[in-house]
Order: sequence, then structure tokens, then C-alpha cells
Amino acid sequence: MARSWMLALTLAACGGDDGGPPTEEGCEGTPYRPWVETVSFADLPLLRPDVQTLLIPDVSLTLLFGDRFFAGKPAPLSNGEHAYCPVLEDEFTATLDGTAGSISRGGWTCAGPSGMACAAPRVEFDNAVRTPDAQIVLTDSKQSLTLPLGDALVQRTMERLDQPDWTLQVGQPVSIRWSPAPDLADLRVKVGYTLANVTPSAGWGIDAAAITITGDTINFTVPDDDRMGPGTLTVSVEGIRALATHTIQLSPRVDQDATYVP
Repeated sequence: MARSWMLALTLAACGGDDGGPPTEEGCEGTPYRPWVETVSFADLPLLRPDVQTLLIPDVSLTLLFGDRFFAGKPAPLSNGEHAYCPVLEDEFTATLDGTAGSISRGGWTCAGPSGMACAAPRVEFDNAVRTPDAQIVLTDSKQSLTLPLGDALVQRTMERLDQPDWTLQVGQPVSIRWSPAPDLADLRVKVGYTLANVTPSAGWGIDAAAITITGDTINFTVPDDDRMGPGTLTVSVEGIRALATHTIQLSPRVDQDATYVP
């Protein structure tokens, strides 16, 4: 369905000497004409900025647009005469707390079996400073847009409450204070343990249903597993925060040296 729609749209302008780009063969053998139009990000239809903090301290921003996608990539737009992919104007800038990012302005890309699609404009910020209330500011000739990140870049911390050390005994209830606490209200919590110096890796994880949240505290019971010893307790939270102007993908984690005992 997506491929046939793409073929119809891209071949619609293949005939005639209109001064446009010649037909090319895209991925999966899909013929297309690589029309592009320079636009303000303010004119991208159904603009949805998506901030990714999954590889923090590296942060990225993707300007998703439109209502059709091929393999997660925006479908080409149409101006009534031909299909095209938007490219951000040269005046476009993006900063994270005043530091400029590296900009990919858009154009065409391969969407695999679906053929050619649009590359959503993207900005990369390397080694972002992990400050509270960080914000990304987008500016071009028509508009300025501020994307608040709240505590998305803040270093996460955890503190054990039920005892002072990180010995994990089978059957023992464990309580961990997590900061910042708002993570626990809207993100999924994961808890796992990985044994040190074991190949292939071994350890255990806690089922989501066995983890309870009380305010800023994560509670679980240490499971019974065959292999014991020193290792790493990993607690992470993950999910997407949908704000009025943008979304933020989060997956922060904290690793703690620990010892798993009978």
C-alpha cells in the first residue's frame, strides 16, 4: 500500500521538460524525482519536535512532520504538481542552553521496502551539560520556538533506605529512594542485577508487577537465583513525555556495585 502510493506520487511528475531534477532510481528500485523545497520549520505540516536523551550526554532533536510515515520516516509532501521533501532554510539555528547543535536540514532518504521517503530534519548536541531546566531554542527567518526539557538532562541518583550497604540477600525487601522523584510518576521502572566477570553475562531482573512505587521510593524483593556473587545493580526509568509543543524520550539509568548473597 505504502509502496504503490509512493510510486504514484513520485511518477506523477516524471514527464516533460519542467526544469526539475531528472528521475533517479532510489532504494528498492523505486524511481523518483528528488524535488526539494526550502521551508521554514514553521511551515512543516503537523510539526512534532521529538527530543531524544537516550544516549545522554549526547542529545538529539528530530523535527517529525506530516501524517504519513514509511518505516518511521515522513512521506513526501505534495505541492499539487509534484512530490517533494522539505529542506530547512539556511537561517535555521538550534541551540541547547546557548550551545549550537549540528544540523541535518532534511531531504530524501531510503525507507527500505517502502522506497524513498523524507529525512526529517535533525539536530545533534554532543556532550550536553546536565543542567536542570535546560531548553532547546529553534530559530529561523519566520519563527522562534523554545522547547523546555525540564529535568530530562539531570543526573539521576539513588539511595538505599532499608540498609546502609548494597548487599542483596535472597528474599530481602529493598527500598531505594530515586531522584528526581517525578520520574516515578510517568516513566516505567526497571530493576536488574548483572554478575561480574561472568561470560556469557548472567543475572536477574524484577518483573514490572513485582515493583511498587511509593512517592520517591522504589520497592522490590530480591529474587532467588542459582548464581551468586559480586555484580552491578541497575535501576532505570524509561518512557516518553508528551508536552504541549514536543515530546521527550528518556531512558536514564543508575548502576551500583553490589553483592548478591543467599
